[in-house]
Amino acid sequence: MSSFSGGGGDAAAGGVFPTINTGTLERYVLPGWGFGGVGSGSPSNGRLYYIPIYVGRTITYDRIGLDVNTAAPGRSARIGIYNMTRQDSGAIPGTLVLDAGTVDLSATGVKEINISQELAVGYYYLAYVQTGGAGVSLEVPASSEAVWTPVTATRNVVPGPFSGVIQFTSGRGGDVGGGLPTPAPAVDNNSASIAAAYLRLREVN
Repeated sequence: MSSFSGGGGDAAAGGVFPTINTGTLERYVLPGWGFGGVGSGSPSNGRLYYIPIYVGRTITYDRIGLDVNTAAPGRSARIGIYNMTRQDSGAIPGTLVLDAGTVDLSATGVKEINISQELAVGYYYLAYVQTGGAGVSLEVPASSEAVWTPVTATRNVVPGPFSGVIQFTSGRGGDVGGGLPTPAPAVDNNSASIAAAYLRLREVN
């Protein structure tokens, strides 16, 4: 839990505003989400997923990663971050912020990539696409728990279409080897399940 330090009072009168002590430990987060447990989700091959996040303060992240529950030989994934473009009808992924590279899905456990990415306050998408066929399952928020998403604050569901949802573009398996495109390709559908929230970031305080 965050704590407050510093004295109260008016800055103009020489007082000091309280400051938030966010601690010194690095931690993995899915910014803007709230959930109480984890489960497993199975990505579709060649589907580029866009997972909405909300960053509440300017912060630097030093890892992006995922946790493989069920591995499959020959599978790999490319991961990254996109800006969110707001529209009257909702939101879509826009320009590429970070192409973090690829992770190997042929063994279980945490797979992470070192990054140094500062994000300002605002909305973004984490991006995930895999190739090599199905058979992989990754850690995701548990659908049996109460889940709040960053755009809609909706419990247990991610409503659509294309408004605060986990969106995706099909037929993007070539991006694993070729790199994430910018701007993001047109969204062709959305996932109504939180079981597509595959990625996490590690924040540096």
